[in-house]
Formats: sequence, structure tokens, C-alpha cells
Amino acid sequence: MLIEKITVQNYGAFYGEHEFQLDCRGLTLVMGINDDEPRMNSNGSGKSTLFDALDWALFGVVPRKDHADSIVNEESGKDCEVTVELCGEDGEHIMVRRYRKMGKANGVMFVVNGVEKTALDTKETQRLIELALGMDRDVFHAAVLFGQMDLFRFADSTDSERMVILTKILQLSEVDEWQARAKELVAAPNAELRAVEHAKIETEGAISSLEGIDYSVKITEWDLGHAAHVDESKTALAQAIMEVESLRSELPDEAEIKARWDALQSATPQFDTTRWLDAELNNQHAGARAASEVMHREWQAAKAVITKMESVGEGQCSRCGQIVTAEHLATELESAQHAEIDAAEKLLKANEAAQIIGGQVIARDQAMNEAQAAFQTQQREHAQSVSVVNAELLAAQQMVVRLNAVDQSAVRMQEQLNTLASAVNPYREQEEEKARLMRDLQGKVARLSAQQVGYQEQCDLLEFWIEALGAKGLKSYILDSRLQEMTDAANEWVKVLTGGTIWIRFETQTEGRSTKKLSNKINIRVFRYNPDGTITERGYRSWSGGEKHRVSLAIDFGLSRLIAARAKHSYDILILDELFKHLDQSGREAIVEMLQILKLEKTSVFVVDHDSEFQGAFENRVFVRKTNGRSMIHEEKSEGTTSDAGTEAHAAVRQVG
Repeated sequence: MLIEKITVQNYGAFYGEHEFQLDCRGLTLVMGINDDEPRMNSNGSGKSTLFDALDWALFGVVPRKDHADSIVNEESGKDCEVTVELCGEDGEHIMVRRYRKMGKANGVMFVVNGVEKTALDTKETQRLIELALGMDRDVFHAAVLFGQMDLFRFADSTDSERMVILTKILQLSEVDEWQARAKELVAAPNAELRAVEHAKIETEGAISSLEGIDYSVKITEWDLGHAAHVDESKTALAQAIMEVESLRSELPDEAEIKARWDALQSATPQFDTTRWLDAELNNQHAGARAASEVMHREWQAAKAVITKMESVGEGQCSRCGQIVTAEHLATELESAQHAEIDAAEKLLKANEAAQIIGGQVIARDQAMNEAQAAFQTQQREHAQSVSVVNAELLAAQQMVVRLNAVDQSAVRMQEQLNTLASAVNPYREQEEEKARLMRDLQGKVARLSAQQVGYQEQCDLLEFWIEALGAKGLKSYILDSRLQEMTDAANEWVKVLTGGTIWIRFETQTEGRSTKKLSNKINIRVFRYNPDGTITERGYRSWSGGEKHRVSLAIDFGLSRLIAARAKHSYDILILDELFKHLDQSGREAIVEMLQILKLEKTSVFVVDHDSEFQGAFENRVFVRKTNGRSMIHEEKSEGTTSDAGTEAHAAVRQVG
């Protein structure tokens, strides 16, 4: 796999568009010149930014854990964009373009042989890119972009950290995934096992509780009480039946009483007032009284005339003016007296007639009163007879009501007795239910026991695999089988960096000093040939700083190459950042020797460094110069002589636009 070219636009300090060829560059030194801050030497010039852009374009991770907008050139105010072009092992052309606008999300485009393969989901597009690259970002940093931050520092790591590193190098992540999957899988049967065990304990507890319940005493008590209750009900029913028969025998003939009552109603005494209402007699009596009154008025009038005439004296009449004489007065008085006598006689006769008729009326009224008194006596006697019959009828009706009530009560008693007689002892049902529950619970215990065995077998099997896939299982076996491969990979570079005087050996078991017991952990044994022909072995941490640094770097680089060798695709490029840092003179010379070996294996080896001492050992030199906040790429062909880092006589500016 070839990484042919990278094009950056407004990325970091690179303002505008810049192209940089990556394939077939030989051994190339990348250095920096910071005109804005001379005291910083090459730091901050942007020499590592170019390869950070390569990392970001391929994997979308902002380098050095900076914030997302840190990669966008602030001066441009435009979109940041990086395009990487690659050539696959089968000759296909691959293009990855990643872009970002300030304050907005990243975008990515993936094209193979001119056909866009970009998915709707960014994560899916990244998966397709890594599938085409044949590696993820971790492998990329170990196989291609080996920077200072990518050092494993395997020798200085703890036992657990070394195991993590070896898991990555030997691709044991699948074993870890299988173990993690086994741990995930064991959770379910473990939970089921705990649930089954809990359910079994509860079920067995329920069985124990049921076993402690004895219904025999309650069954006997209920049977005795039920029999007594039935006897009481039978006695009460017999008494009610007897009372019904007694009432029926004493019950009078209500129809006969009703007939007598009807007869009395039809024979109710009546008083005929019409026979005493004699209209003619009443009219005669009224006429006689009226005639008597008339005669009485006439008699009174005659008397009044006599009285008036007696008061009149002789002389001229005051009314008519005639002369009244004594003879005339005597004549008139006599005539008036005869008229008064005649009126008195008539009055006497009228009174006598009225008295006769009045006596007849009184006799009649007396007879009517006597008849009314007799009627009232008859009426009272009749009412008394009716009252007696009514009392007999009411008593008969009340006796019927009582009979019906007692009869209905007897019916209910019979029904209750029937129900009571058919009642089933509830404690027998409970005893049967207890037996049924006991059978069900015992069956449940049997099923739970079978499930418990099954889940326990699953747990045991998964626990076996968890242990088998753990550090002391399959991983330990793989480590043991690959131990020599790891040792050879590390010693290849230990030999170069130490002149062949030091070599190492990895071990997976260490004997404790006091316990003398073997423990599984990755141990590094370091050996050195002495000038007198002897061999010295010391612990890694007891060597000098320079020796430790060389051994550590050699181990890390050897393990890194082991990762690269196991990658899906082989990359014909290597980028090494700050390789000479923390090394003494002889160490840096050893690095130069190592680079001469590497350039025979790769067509492009880039070394990013600020140390110009060994630049003559490189076929090509690239300077990243920062001026007025902008970084630009300057390339220079080396002719085997050391040149000034600031020389630009043969520099070619590679900026587009």
C-alpha cells in the first residue's frame, strides 16, 4: 500500500493549499525554521503538523487531544480540508478527503477508483476507510506514523500495562473480546442461577410451612359442629311444622265470617224520614197560624179605632172640618165596638183552629221522635254485631298471616337444612388443596433443581472459558508460543542500537525471591557481553539512563515492527518523529545506522527532528518554515554534504494558489 500524496488547505499554520509527495522519497529529514520565534528553534514551525494532517485525514481524530477547531487556520476563516491519495496493492486509486468548517462538524469523502463510497453515516464511512487501509489508528501509529507520543515504553510499563501492549502487538484483542463476551454471557446464567436458587429456597420454605399445617383436628371439630348444627336445625324445623299444623287446626272459617259480615252489611237499619214528612198537615198548620195572625192584627186594629174614637171630643174635626156631635160619636163608637167584638170572635176561632192543627203536628213529631229513638237503638245493635264480626274476621286474617309466616319460615328452615346437610367440610378441601400444593411445589423443586444444575453447568463452562481466555490461560499460551518471535523482533534493533553488546530475553514467569513461587507476568532480562568475555545480567531499571533508553527504544521499535508485519497491508512508508530525542552521541549514531537499514526496506522514510547534526546522512531534506504565522514547505536535495538549515538556494516552494 502506497501513500502517494497529501494536500492540505488552511490546516493549522498552513494557509492556503499545499501539496506534499509522500511516495518514493527515500530517506528524508523534515526540519523546521520558526522565523516568528527564533528562540523556539524549530519548535512551532509546523514540521509535525504536516503528518498530523495525514493522521486526521485518515482517522478523523484531532492530534494531541486538542479541541476540534484548533486544526482550522484562523487567518483563512475558511474550511479546513486535507486530501490523502493512496495506491492499493491491487492498483486501485483511493482518495480520502476530510474537511471542517469552524465551529461545525467534520465531513469526510471516500472515493475508490473514481467511485464515491461515502456512507450516510460518518462512522460507517470511517469503518469503510479503515477496512480499505487494513488497519485502525493504533496500528497506523505503530506501523507508519511512529511519533514520540506513540512509544510503547514497554520496558518502563507495569505488568498490567505490558499485557495491554502485548495484547495489541500479538492481536490478542479477539481473545479479550471472547473473554469479555464470556463474562457478558455468564452474567445471564449467573442471574438465572441466583433467581432459581432463590426460588428453590422460597419453594422449599413454602413446603416446610405446608408440612407444619395439620387439618385433622379442624376437620373433626368441624364435623362435630356441623352435626350439632344439623340437629338444631331439624329440631327447629319440627317445631315450626307443629306450629303450622296447630294454627291450621285453630283457623276459623273465614268464608262463613265473611258471609255473616256481608249479611250484616246488607241488613243495615234505614230510617225512612219521608213517612213523617206530611206536607198537607204542615200546610194546614201554617195556614191556621197565618189566619190567626191576620185575625189578631184585625182585632188589634179594631181596638186601636175604639181607643182613637174615645179620645176624640165634640167640635170641629181637625181632618175634615165637619162638626162632630155626641150622637155621632156614640154611633161611631158603638159601630167600632161591634167591629172589635166581631174581630175578637174571629181571632178566637182562628186560634182554636190553629191549636187543633198544632196538636196534630205535636203528636206527629212525638211519634217521629219515638221512631228515631227506636232506629238509633237498632242501629247501635247492628253496629255492635258488625264490630263483633269484624273482630272475628281480623283475628282470622291475623291467624292466616301468622300461619303463612310460620309456614314460610319452615320452608326456609327446610332449605337451610338441605344446604347444611349437603355442606362439605372446608378443611377437607383445604387438606386436599394442601396435598395438591405439596405435589406442585415438590414438582417445582424438582424442575428448579434441574434448572439449577443446567445453569450451574453453563456458569461452570463459561467460568472455565473466562479463565481459559484470561492472562493465565490462552493468552499465556500464545505469549509462550510467540515469546521467541517477540525476542527476535526486539533484539534486531537492540543489536543495532547497542553495537551487539546487549541483548534481551522475554519471560512470562518469574520466581518470587522469598516464596520461590512462579507468577505469570512479562519480565525483561537484559544481558551484556563484557570486554573480559564474561556476561552480566541485571534488571532493566538498574542500567544507566542512556543504556536504558536505547534498550527501551529498541524494544518499542521492534514491537512496533512486529505490529506492522502483522497488519493486513504492508505500507512502503515510515514516519519517525523526534527519533534522536534523549539520546547521547553514540545513541544518535546508532539511530543513523538503524535508518540506513530502514531505507533498504521502505521507499519513503521520513524523520521529523530539529537536530541538524546528521542531516548529511539523509538523501533529501524538507524544511517547514513559519513566517508571519504561515507555514510553507521547502524541499532540498542533499548531495552528501552538510548544509545550513537556513539555505534556500535550491529550495522549491510547494504552494498552490
